[in-house]
This record gives sequence, C-alpha cells and structure tokens, in this order.
Amino acid sequence: MISYSLRDIQNYKPEFAQNSCSSASSFVMQGYGRAADNWADEESALDIIATPTGIAMAGWMSTESHGLRMALWHVNQYGALSLFGEYGNDQTHQIAASLALSSTGQSLLVGRQTDTYSDEYRSSLNTGDLALIKYIDTDGGELWSDLLDSTDTDTSEVAVDVFNAGNNEFVILINRLYSENNNQDFRVIKIESNSNVLWDKKNSFTYSGSKQKV
Repeated sequence: MISYSLRDIQNYKPEFAQNSCSSASSFVMQGYGRAADNWADEESALDIIATPTGIAMAGWMSTESHGLRMALWHVNQYGALSLFGEYGNDQTHQIAASLALSSTGQSLLVGRQTDTYSDEYRSSLNTGDLALIKYIDTDGGELWSDLLDSTDTDTSEVAVDVFNAGNNEFVILINRLYSENNNQDFRVIKIESNSNVLWDKKNSFTYSGSKQKV
C-alpha cells in the first residue's frame, strides 16, 4: 500500500514543476481530454494539487446521456495521465469543486449535487443544491459517497474547499443558502477517511437579512 506523510502531501512539488524551463526537455505540455465525443461531451478541471507522484485534478465530465459527473485526474511526474475516473448518476449533476489526498493515496472529492450547473455559477448556490463528498481509492474505485444533509429547513449547500488535517482526517468548507429569504452563511466539518463526522460547526448571524460567504 502506498503511504505518504502529511508533510509529503503538503510540501511535495512535482519534478516537472521544479525543473527549469530553459530547455524543451524540462517543459511538459499534455492534454487530458477523456470525453468520448468531442462534439457532444465536455469536461472541466476546477482544482489542482501537488501529490508525491505528480499532480491531481478534480472537476466534472459531461455526457449527453448522463449529464455532469464528478471527475478525477491523476498525472505522474512526467506529465502522463496515470488515473482517471468519473462518478455520478443519471438523474442529477454532480460537480467536484476541490480535492485532497489521504496519507495512503486515496482522493477525497467535495462539491455539489445539483439540477442546474455551468462553470460560470461555480461560486453560486442554487436552491436545492446539496453538498457532496466522494472518497476514491488509489485504483479509481469509489469507496463511499455522502450527501451532507442539513437539519435546517429550506437549506441549500455546496462544498467549496477541503484540506488534509493529518491522521486521516479532513476539514471541509461548505457555503449555505437558507430560509425563504435566501440568507447565506457557511459551515465547517471535520471528518475521518471512513466518513465519520468528528465535528460540524455552522457560522451565521442571528438577525434576518444577513449574509456571509467565503
């Protein structure tokens, strides 16, 4: 099993990013399109991180028959695609906005499940959006998936960022839209790699009409 320390994950810079670009041999340019039909299908990467073996990116892949699905790309230090996966269903759009890497190489994708989406709305919330988390194994298989439900009524949520906090724990930032007045605030959750929630905090004002967004 691959094992990385938190320092490895946070501080690693891929070889192709460290090398000087003074010669053609030290510069990598590579396309990673995985859409089956270039005319009907689209894809977009919304986040990128360094990994001990290269880089990883998260975003979405569209197909005409299945809508938008979460997508994950892993690229090695030479710029070659080493892993690709898409994850979703046939009923809704599922978008990965951010990702983090575990100490054993699994990828945590966070984002949203929504009925309507395009990248121009990536910082916006739609009524009915749900924050979505997926944990992906080193071979690209989906280990678990969780829609973060809220105890509040009339609440929409989207996960916008995540980081590895060490000890196989992750901190996730969520923007929220709540109440019939469409007020905004945010929520921070700390989870373990098995999806167990360690703590869950909401940050909001108590008076009507207030808005917060990060």
